[in-house]
Amino acid sequence: MPNFAQRHLRTYYLTRKVLKGKYVEPEMDILPSVVSRGNVAIDIGANIGFYTKILSQLVGPSGRVYSFEPISENYMILERVVKGGRLANVKILLAAVDHHPGDHDMIIPDKSDFTGFYQARLAVNEDSGRRQHVKVVSLDQLWNDGILPSVDFIKCDEGSELGILKGGIELLKKSHPSLLVEIQRKTSTEVFELLHMLGYRSYVLDGGLAEIHQFDSKFWNYFFFHRMEVRRAN
Repeated sequence: MPNFAQRHLRTYYLTRKVLKGKYVEPEMDILPSVVSRGNVAIDIGANIGFYTKILSQLVGPSGRVYSFEPISENYMILERVVKGGRLANVKILLAAVDHHPGDHDMIIPDKSDFTGFYQARLAVNEDSGRRQHVKVVSLDQLWNDGILPSVDFIKCDEGSELGILKGGIELLKKSHPSLLVEIQRKTSTEVFELLHMLGYRSYVLDGGLAEIHQFDSKFWNYFFFHRMEVRRAN
């Protein structure tokens, strides 16, 4: 595992990298047409804050961003990004999001180049790597407790997306937020079926936004827009 000096260097380097905007995913170019000033956005699996920073800028002072990151090493960098970038409209939470609230172990794969911190996931018995005990929340729990208001946009990293969506069905039904979901093949059919059942249409970025009806191994990131919101936009 990395020693203290390596962790300190990683924290310094990545905090600067996020604040200077030196990371771009193609899907980020679509966000200004999806997220507006005054919106409420959720960043699940915020990692070190690339999407959090962009969402904070898009929703503006009257909006709000809720960022969830369960891994303490990533959370520390996220915290520094929020403070260093003066992202006053961001609330960060040291927690994983899944179907059932409670406590769970996350597994951090042993990688010498720090990539294990980007591949952390809720642990199952056969997983190997460093384990970290984390708090687990569900979107519906936070919604019902009044911690989350009506939500306009959710970004969700791959790994536990099916559990995250199942734990937020009531919120999805009532708020119809737009979604950006990184999907893994093994749960892709269930994810598509669930969201289509809830009235969502699915898209990928292929030149422009192109509607797609099922998982395609050429793509990992998928946008989902509720049919009601699509009709309003048109």
